[in-house]
Amino acid sequence: MFQKILVPIDGSERSLLALKNACNLAETLHAKIFILTVVAKHVYVASDSAYQVSTPDIHEIGTKLLQTAEKIARNYPNITYQTFLKEGDPRSVITDQMVKQLQPDLIVMGKTGTNRLARLLVGATARYVAENAKTNVLLIEK
Repeated sequence: MFQKILVPIDGSERSLLALKNACNLAETLHAKIFILTVVAKHVYVASDSAYQVSTPDIHEIGTKLLQTAEKIARNYPNITYQTFLKEGDPRSVITDQMVKQLQPDLIVMGKTGTNRLARLLVGATARYVAENAKTNVLLIEK
């Protein structure tokens, strides 16, 4: 049934909950987990003065997110997992690049991620993935 599960994470509580759900599913189905974090090429942080976060900073943040995800995955000793850190628009990286590369049977992700402002500016990644991915998608609410 589901042998390869792609789990995009953004560090939000829901994305990490999606990872836990995917790990439980992988244990039951003897599936492999692919944990993905996508960092944007250019990130602007809203404050008194907007500024651009440098690429090394963004990659460091992505690496820390994956380390957190690995701690969760290690709690499930009967699963195998692999991590990926990619750069670009999360929507296209997930639906185009990673689906083609990994050919997952299922994508498991949080229904919403990051904060409310980011969802308005960037768009709903989960919705885009659910509508455009050429594979099954499971959205985790809570």
